[in-house]
Amino acid sequence: MVKYDMSTLTIKTSLFGIGPMFLYLAEIKDEERLVVLYQDPFFSDKQFKDYIRSRRTALHEKNEFSPLSDVKGGIYNNYIYLDFPSDFSKTKFRTLDKLFQVLPKDSLKKNIIKNIILFCEQMHENGDIVGNLAPQLFFIDNDGTPFNYGLYIGYDNFEINKKLISMKSEINDFLSPEHFSEKPISIKSDIFSLALSIISLYSKGNFTKDQIINNSIDIPNELSDYEQVLKLMLSPDPENRPDIKTIYKAFTSDMLPVKFAYYDGTKIADAICAKCQRPILLGDAQKIGNDFFCNECIDKISNKPEIIEGAKEDAHYCKYHAKRRGIYQCEECEAYLCDDCVEEVEGHYFCPEHAIEKRKENEREKSQILRAKIKQKREEQKKHKEEKKIQEDFTGEDSNSDFYSEDSSNVTSNTKQGTNISHGTDFMEDDYNPTVSEKVGNIDRKGLEEKEKEKRKKKIPLYIIFGVIAIIIITLLIINFGKMGTDSKEIKKYKKLFTKSVNFDDKILYGSKVVNLYETRIKKDDPKDQNYANAQEFLANFLLTTRNNTEKLRIFDKVLDLEITHKKIKDALKTFSEMKKIFKGDNFSYPQTLLKEGRFYKQIGDKRKAIKIFKDIQQKYPKTPFAKKAYMERKKI
Repeated sequence: MVKYDMSTLTIKTSLFGIGPMFLYLAEIKDEERLVVLYQDPFFSDKQFKDYIRSRRTALHEKNEFSPLSDVKGGIYNNYIYLDFPSDFSKTKFRTLDKLFQVLPKDSLKKNIIKNIILFCEQMHENGDIVGNLAPQLFFIDNDGTPFNYGLYIGYDNFEINKKLISMKSEINDFLSPEHFSEKPISIKSDIFSLALSIISLYSKGNFTKDQIINNSIDIPNELSDYEQVLKLMLSPDPENRPDIKTIYKAFTSDMLPVKFAYYDGTKIADAICAKCQRPILLGDAQKIGNDFFCNECIDKISNKPEIIEGAKEDAHYCKYHAKRRGIYQCEECEAYLCDDCVEEVEGHYFCPEHAIEKRKENEREKSQILRAKIKQKREEQKKHKEEKKIQEDFTGEDSNSDFYSEDSSNVTSNTKQGTNISHGTDFMEDDYNPTVSEKVGNIDRKGLEEKEKEKRKKKIPLYIIFGVIAIIIITLLIINFGKMGTDSKEIKKYKKLFTKSVNFDDKILYGSKVVNLYETRIKKDDPKDQNYANAQEFLANFLLTTRNNTEKLRIFDKVLDLEITHKKIKDALKTFSEMKKIFKGDNFSYPQTLLKEGRFYKQIGDKRKAIKIFKDIQQKYPKTPFAKKAYMERKKI
C-alpha cells in the first residue's frame, strides 16, 4: 500500500459514514480523490493492515486495466485510508440505493444491474470473493461502471468477518447465511448477497432478510420475469445456487419470463417445445420446419407422420426449387430463395426478376447523377465566366485591353513616323492625306493620360486587397481556435489519457468518458452547438485507429448510442449502412449489426422493416444464437 505524508491529504468535504467507514472528498497531491477512512480501533490491528495490503495488491494485479488498479492508500491521523478516482459527478456521489430512487427509466436500472453482474463475473473468474454486495457499498461512475468501495473491508475473510458482523450495521443485512455460521464464505455467498440487493433496490428497501428467505413477500412487479432465478439464488444451500454466468444469461435473455429447462433446473431455457409448451434447451431439442420439439414429444409424434409433415409444410422452400429450403428472401416480393436462385445487388437480396429491375433502377439513378454532375459543371463554368467579366469591368480591364496596350506602341511609333514624314516631305505638304495610324498619332495625349488615370482609380489598391485577406485569415484562425479551444480541462485530461493508452479497453474507457463529457454539454435548444459534432468527430478518428472488426463493433456501438440518444435518425441510418459495408462477410459482426438495425427500426416504429431484417437473420444464420435472438425479437413485435 502506498504511504502518503499526512500533509499531502486535504479533506475538502465530508460525504457520509456507513458502519465503521467514513467517506470524504479530498485532495491528494493536487488531485481530487474519494477517500474511505477506516475509523475504528479494530482497523489499527496488524491483522487488518496485513489483510488490506494483500487484498489491494491482489486485486490490482488481476485488474490491471480496471478502476481497481487505481486504488491507493495511506495513513491519516493514525487511521488507515484508501483513495480512488472521484468519477461520480453525474450521480452526485449517491450510493446505489439512493441513485435507484431517482433514476427516470427502468432500462437504466436494468443496465446497472447487468453491469453489477458483470463486475461479479470478473471477480469470480479471477477466483475472488466480493464479500458484500449491499447497494450502499456501490458508486456508479460517469460511464455507468459500478465501483464497490466495500471490497477492502474484510467480508470476504472468515476471521475478519466475525469481528465485522459484531459491529452492527445496515450493510450486514445483505450478507449470506454463511457469514453468520461456521460455513466457509465462497463465491456462492456473493450470489445470495446479489439476489438480496436486487430485490432491495426494486422494493426500495421495504423488506427484511427473513421475509425474503421465507418467501413471505411478493417479488416486485419489475422483477416478475426473473422470479424463478432469484429464488434459486436465495437457496439456503450454496451448492444449489446458480453460478454468475447463468445469472448473467438470465438477466440478458430475450425470452421472458426466464425459465430453466424442465429437465435441468440449473440451465436457462432457450426455447419452448411447440407441442408440450415446456421450456427446453436448443441443444436437446429437434427442429422440424420452423418449430422446436423436446425429445419426449419427438418420441410421441414419431408414429404420427401427419404432424411431422404438417410442421415441415410450415417451413420455407425456394420459389423456383420446391425441394430446396429457402434461406434467403427477396426484399421486393418476399419470395423465399435458395443459394442458386438468390441474386445480390449492392448488398441486398432479390429474386432474378426483381434483381433485373433493381439493376436497371440503379443504372437510371447513376445516369441521372452523372447528368446532374455535368449540368452542375457547366453552370459552374458559366458562373466562373460571369464572375471573370464582372471582375474585369470592376477593375477597368475589358476584353480589348491587350489590343489597346499593343496599339499604344503603334501609336507612339506611328506618331514619330508621321512627324518625320511631314518634316521630310515639304513637296507633298499641300496634297498629303494622313493615314489612319497617322490620325491616331494626332490624338490629344492629355485625353489618353486622363483615361489611364481613370482606369487606375477603378483598380483596388493592393493594401486594401491584402487587408481583406488578412481579416479572412484571422477570422478562420479564430473559428478554428474556437473549435479546438472549447474543450474543458476534464475533456483534455481524458483525451490525453486516451492518446497515451496502448490497451484497447483503456482506449474505450477514456474515449467513452470524452464522449460522455461532450454529451453533458450539448444544448438542445442551440442549433449552433458543436458538442455533438465534436463527439462524432472524436469517435470517427477513434475508428481509424482500430485493427479488427471486434474493436470496430464496440466503437460503432458508442456512435449509435450517441446518435440514437440525440434522435439523429439520418445519422444512425448512415452508420448502419457503413457498418454493413465494413462487416460484410464477417459471420459475427455482420449479424450483430443486423440485429442492432432491426431493433433500431422497431424502436422508431417501423415494424415492417424490423420484421424483414429479423427474418433475414433467421434465414442466413440458421442454428446460431443470432437466429434465436431474431426469432424472439419477431415474436415481441
